[in-house]
Amino acid sequence: MDVTTAQVNGIDLPVNVFLADRTAVRLPLDQPLEPGETLALDLKFSGKLPIDFGSDQVYGTFNFAGNGPVMLMANAYPLLALLEDGEWGADPVLPEGDAVFSRIALYRVEVRVPAAWQVVSSGREVSRTGSGDRAVIQIAGGPLREFMLAASPAFELERTLWEDITINHWGQPESESSRAEVMQAAVEALSLFSQTFGPLPYNELDIIAAPLNNASGVEYPGLILVGESLYNSRSLPHILPMVTAHEIAHQWWYAVVGNDVLQHPWLDESLATYSAQLYLLNHDPVFYRGALREFRKQVTDLEAEIGVQPLDQSVADLSNLERAYAIVAYLKGNLFFEALREEIGATEFNAALQAYYRENSYQIASPADLLESFEFACTCDLNELFSEWGVQP
Repeated sequence: MDVTTAQVNGIDLPVNVFLADRTAVRLPLDQPLEPGETLALDLKFSGKLPIDFGSDQVYGTFNFAGNGPVMLMANAYPLLALLEDGEWGADPVLPEGDAVFSRIALYRVEVRVPAAWQVVSSGREVSRTGSGDRAVIQIAGGPLREFMLAASPAFELERTLWEDITINHWGQPESESSRAEVMQAAVEALSLFSQTFGPLPYNELDIIAAPLNNASGVEYPGLILVGESLYNSRSLPHILPMVTAHEIAHQWWYAVVGNDVLQHPWLDESLATYSAQLYLLNHDPVFYRGALREFRKQVTDLEAEIGVQPLDQSVADLSNLERAYAIVAYLKGNLFFEALREEIGATEFNAALQAYYRENSYQIASPADLLESFEFACTCDLNELFSEWGVQP
């Protein structure tokens, strides 16, 4: 992606590209923007989608897949970096973890596509106009932590309703045999998580069977991707509903309750993993217990090789250790929440998660916020337990 011009009030600003991977630009203002002041920034930018991933090191969420074709446009526009303690948070994109750390915003997007193409996105379609072979689609949404868009002429739509949330499944014909399983998992996950954590503030959820690379699923506000290769795979029981439940859980833990996914990736990933395990416990307790044993084994094996790993590590730190990111941020994080529930009891544990969700909705939560919610719920001191797992709020 290249930012070609930047203007404030019609006045051009210099565009200074920095970071080794050219994923950030610095726009110096003539006058500092004081707290509470606003400005209108006009950016013109362009980008080119890689075809069929372009590299085996990427997820493929910014990609043009020739089979379909399917266009995925995650992180396809410039985002304002976060300013914390006087410093802008601009980090290179790493091959593991999430690339985007942002505050919420309101979005209004215009998309121009061939008329035969279906467009799926965060937010909701407001209107679709055009004539001949072109369509103009207006989309609005918010508050959203980011905006995701996918498009294809081959998408087939199946739709169901859970309470006031419309669930849309988009996929190519090859995914048809497993769509019912995904839709059922979505309904059950929405029901369980809404009851356990609190209501979701969206009235639509899109699920896309998508070509992915190095990922089984990926989450966005109001939209999830599930790897299309899983739809016809039976290599692992429950894999398709588990991935579906995990990504839907991210609607609570990431889309609504945000966190610094670069410095504290475990915070949302371990909660989403715990949530998916909770879903599994309700469906197959025997398999759930087997999964916990496997989680413990993988953590034990990893730490036997490289030493005990603190849970609260950055993506950059974990990426420097082979196999550590997924095992620590997902599996060890899940075991932490299992230990926390055992320590304070299920009633207090659920009350703490509900408070954490309620009090940090649309915010950037920290490990300290998590500790506060749990200590308030149990009226106990949990600093020692957090420290034992390598979390220093």
